[in-house]
Amino acid sequence: IAQLFDLTGMTAVVTGGSMGIGYGIVKRLAEAGATVIIADVNEAEGNRKVADLAKLQRQAFFVKTDVSSEVDVVALIRATLDRTARLDIFVNNAGIYPQTPVLDMDVALWDKILAVNLRGMFLCNREAARSMVAAGSGVIINIASVDSVHPSMVGLAAYDASKHGVWGFTKNLALEVAKKGVRVNAIAPGGSRAEG
Repeated sequence: IAQLFDLTGMTAVVTGGSMGIGYGIVKRLAEAGATVIIADVNEAEGNRKVADLAKLQRQAFFVKTDVSSEVDVVALIRATLDRTARLDIFVNNAGIYPQTPVLDMDVALWDKILAVNLRGMFLCNREAARSMVAAGSGVIINIASVDSVHPSMVGLAAYDASKHGVWGFTKNLALEVAKKGVRVNAIAPGGSRAEG
């Protein structure tokens, strides 16, 4: 990948980066030369992935982060800047997708899904964009879903609502910060096999 992208000297943060799509993104960014911050609630797995990358001479660090917590997200940005003095790429990948039909769903589950998938994405975008606007450059990538465009199965209504929100939010924030040197895009993957 280094022949396609040279990210040497850059810092990238990936939320939900300790497994699945998130860890796949972490590995590719690290292969391209970026220093990668893995932000995740799973501390044991995050630290294990940092150790795996170190064996490959890749630079990575772990910061325990609950993206639905404003305090955690602010601390994540501060820890990133304290460690590397820059933030070039922020990938909002953290998300949950419990499968429950609407007729069987309680408010607590709805709130939890929206807190992680939509509130968390908002908090990470806001804090990353503040840092990037101050620096005059940066890239934010929001991992949406094919479900942002159309539903894939019954039982994912709350997930679909959150991912529709990611899609719309991304387009609007892109308008807000484009002239300030920050690009904001969304990727909408379909189903994938977990990695790592």
